[in-house]
Amino acid sequence: MKRWQEHFAAVLNCPEPYVLHEFENDTEDMPTLEVNMEAITETEVARAQYSVSSRMAKQQVRITFSQSC
Repeated sequence: MKRWQEHFAAVLNCPEPYVLHEFENDTEDMPTLEVNMEAITETEVARAQYSVSSRMAKQQVRITFSQSC
């Protein structure tokens, strides 16, 4: 845990940049993506589980849970 703390302390605690990026101008050149914002269906979850469990996914996924409290 200390290693992660040191990493993020170094990455996130840096001086403010001298030049700020203007994000407002970026949206003109970006294509609009079609994203399905509906609720995830049980069928989609079942397909994802099957894909991972049958090793059809591109990489193995290890899901762990830890409670910090």
